[in-house]
Amino acid sequence: MARDNYSPEKWELGADAIVAPDELPMDLQHLAPLLKRWAFTSHARRDDFVEHLQRQRPEGLDEFCRQMNVAQEALRSWLAHDLQTNVRPHETAIAAAFALKAFEFLKPVDHQQIVEFQIAMQSSLEAAARNKDLSEANIAFSQHRYDRVVELLCPHEDCLDDLTRRKLAFAKKTAAYRKDGNSG
Repeated sequence: MARDNYSPEKWELGADAIVAPDELPMDLQHLAPLLKRWAFTSHARRDDFVEHLQRQRPEGLDEFCRQMNVAQEALRSWLAHDLQTNVRPHETAIAAAFALKAFEFLKPVDHQQIVEFQIAMQSSLEAAARNKDLSEANIAFSQHRYDRVVELLCPHEDCLDDLTRRKLAFAKKTAAYRKDGNSG
């Protein structure tokens, strides 16, 4: 399937959707240029846009998100009324609907949500690494490889249960004893 020839040089034009400002309510007419630029009605253009977003944040995107955040409820209300009263939605209504879809995809996520997600991911990764080390340490302990037990458990010493702490203490003493030239 041939994709639209939507080169990066055309980003200033954006989606170039058909928008008639006079078809919008007075309080939403200021959105016309934003709807024209960000209402990607073509799947190929929308795919190109997503690819472009992965490389860089287009100029004007923050303004689009800011304006749409303020106007989204009024725009939704107007669209709902427009769709009820018109048998066939006009191009401006279609563009507005696609712009709302784009906004839902693009709107900035709350910074606190990002931080919480990063913390959860880090905790999850740390827990997985700790569990792997604990498992390997148990195997090493059963094989009397106490230096390996010490290597694996020391980074997690603050969160070990009582039994594992005792194993670590034993492994430390035994590994130190062996390093002093004693066997056993």
